[in-house]
Amino acid sequence: MKKISDIVKEMILGIMVSGVCVALIGLIFVPERMDFIIGLFLGLIIAILMIFSMNHSIEKALDYDEKGAQIQSIKGYILRMIFLIAGFIVVYFVGWWSVGAYFLGIMCMKAAAYLQPYTKKFLHH
Repeated sequence: MKKISDIVKEMILGIMVSGVCVALIGLIFVPERMDFIIGLFLGLIIAILMIFSMNHSIEKALDYDEKGAQIQSIKGYILRMIFLIAGFIVVYFVGWWSVGAYFLGIMCMKAAAYLQPYTKKFLHH
């Protein structure tokens, strides 16, 4: 089994921290709490899987020349988009609040990128 890189660990921690914050806010303001939590949870899972996929794509692309690296990166992107869209289709059938929460779960990956310097300090302090 390959060692998980530090940046992946830091990003996962950022996704989880931002996900907990979104969940707490959602539990206060959203009337359909269960739909919201299901959508958010699925969004967070997909966001974490996307981090692993991006890391794998980057590591794999380093083994190729420029053209091969570009092809590998595009393949990884297409795979991530298929999972992202499949997730949207699944949560669509759960309920409207799930779709919004799923989107927020995916956006936790963006928040994790901004939190990464802080999660790095936290993990390596």
